Amino acid sequence: MQGERSLHIGIIMDGNGRWGTQQGLSRIKGHTAGAKRVKEIVKYVGTTGVTVLTIWAFSNDNWKRNKKEVSALMALFGTYIQQEADELYSSNVKVLFIGERKSLATKLQKAMNDLEEQTRNNTGLILQVALNYGGSDELIRAVSKMKEENIEVSKETIADALDTADIPDPDIVIRTGMPASEGKLSLWRSSGFMPIQSLQSVCVSTEVLWPDFTSEHLEEIIKYAKLETRLFGGQRV
Repeated sequence: MQGERSLHIGIIMDGNGRWGTQQGLSRIKGHTAGAKRVKEIVKYVGTTGVTVLTIWAFSNDNWKRNKKEVSALMALFGTYIQQEADELYSSNVKVLFIGERKSLATKLQKAMNDLEEQTRNNTGLILQVALNYGGSDELIRAVSKMKEENIEVSKETIADALDTADIPDPDIVIRTGMPASEGKLSLWRSSGFMPIQSLQSVCVSTEVLWPDFTSEHLEEIIKYAKLETRLFGGQRV
C-alpha cells in the first residue's frame, strides 16, 4: 500500500465486551484486548499511505453502561495513554482527542492534554481519538461556540467550529462487530460517529469483533471500499 493516495480512515471499534464474553472472560478483559489491538493497528497504519486514523474509544452514550465497566474503561484510557505516550512520540504520531472533556476526570484530562502537547510537532500519522464523543453533542457545542463568538453560519464556519477543524473528512468509515451474512461485509449504522464529516465517506462494516480485527482485515476493507466510485459535485475521484 506504500505510495497510495493519502487516506483518512475512521473506525468504530465495536465488539470488545462481546469478545470478552465469548472468550469466557469479563467484558473488561475484552476492552483490554481491544486496547492492545489499537496499538497494533496504529503501528500498521503508520507504514501505509493512511495519513489520519480516527478511532471511537468511548461514546457519550456509554455513560449509561454498568458503572463498574465505565470506571474500568476510564482507568484503561489513562493507563494506555501513559504507557504508549513515548512510543507514539518516537513513532512520529501526532495525537489529537475529540469529544467533550469537561466531564472526564481531571487526571485523565491532563494525560490527554499532555499527550497532545508532547506529539504536537510530529509530522507522521495523525491519530484522532474520539473520547466521550457523540455527533449530536459535537454539533451542539459547535453551534454554541459560533453563537457565543457571533460567527456567521456557513458550511466553512461550521466545519471550523467542529472538534475536527483542520482535519480532512474521512474517506472510509469502518464499523467492526456488525452482524453479517456468511462472514461478508454488510450494512452498518453510524450511531452518531462524525455525522457531518462523513457525509461523503464510504461506509463499510464487518462482523469481525474489534479485538480480532487485524491489519489484513483493514487492508481488505480499504481495497473493497476503493472499488466504489464516488461522485463529488460532478467530478469522479
